[in-house]
Amino acid sequence: MGGIALSHITCSTLTVLLHHVEGAINLGFVARALANTGFRRMVCCGGAAPQHFEAKKYALHANDILESCGVVSTFDELIASVDTVIALTPRSPWPDGNELLLDDFPCFVQQQVVRGKRVGLLFGNEAQGLSNHELSLCHRRMALPAHPEYVSLNVAQAVLITLWELRRAPFFQEDIPQISPLAPPQASAAQQGQILKKLRNILEKNGFLNPQNPEAIWQEVAQIVCSRQWSEREATLLLGILTKCHNAQKLSAGQSDG
Repeated sequence: MGGIALSHITCSTLTVLLHHVEGAINLGFVARALANTGFRRMVCCGGAAPQHFEAKKYALHANDILESCGVVSTFDELIASVDTVIALTPRSPWPDGNELLLDDFPCFVQQQVVRGKRVGLLFGNEAQGLSNHELSLCHRRMALPAHPEYVSLNVAQAVLITLWELRRAPFFQEDIPQISPLAPPQASAAQQGQILKKLRNILEKNGFLNPQNPEAIWQEVAQIVCSRQWSEREATLLLGILTKCHNAQKLSAGQSDG
């Protein structure tokens, strides 16, 4: 069976996701970090505009990355642009086993790429980081080593460190087997989003989620869904089950009203 260079696949499919990054200068430096390491894909939500003159000034010879940078309006759109989301954060709010060590990071990305997954590295606002709700929608959480008294990194530095860890991985230049055409297709981020939306609607209506503080439990429930790599068939079955449950709830509510 023929092989494809992992570097080619990873560089063409891995995406840096930027959520409310502060300052056009930061954005320019992030573009340079991608260019330095051979990556090209970047999507932004909120914060500085990629076409800002300061972003272009500090990107230097990486203006083409800024020009091709995707821009979306919501966090859901941001993570829907990929299949597997790795959140860069010093926080790990839940002991759910979804923490990813930096030493294991390259191998995890390799596994995702071999399965045909589009991997996204999610970076939040430097001052506020990523919220618990946002982290609950990610598949893995990874912290970069830093002094315990100052764990917040500049976003461009964090991007460069993370991408460099991939570049220096021993297998990065090796060939990998082409994806088997018999492998079951994986669920899309859009399907996962539909599952979460329907499930939350059902849990709110049946009283499982406390209406005074629904996020307290919902974030853990969402993590259960997001931590698993669903096949397209599994996602379709789940959506069918949830739709039936939702319709039964509506029917029951209508009979009660009657």
